[in-house]
Amino acid sequence: MACYTVDWQGSARKDIHEIRSYLEAEAPPEIAKRILGGITTQTNGLGTFPYRGAIFVLRPRFRRLVVEGYSVLYRVDEVKKAVKIYYVYHHARDVQSLPD
Repeated sequence: MACYTVDWQGSARKDIHEIRSYLEAEAPPEIAKRILGGITTQTNGLGTFPYRGAIFVLRPRFRRLVVEGYSVLYRVDEVKKAVKIYYVYHHARDVQSLPD
């Protein structure tokens, strides 16, 4: 199986930091751990199965992986054998508010 690197872009790093801060303040520790662990596990798995996420209809330049009520938007770079994660957002958030 091909192995791709998983590269978190600055916007996705900011998103996950904000999600972590919110969950640590608002959710029970076991819920925060489950959600953050799920996102970490599933995004790491993109290194082995980069095309697992479907093309995102609202933003067709991205693929979308759904994890624990959050969407991870990413692109696959075949030349560099890399998965580039651009955004992580809760489904309650308006996807149109994300920058291109």
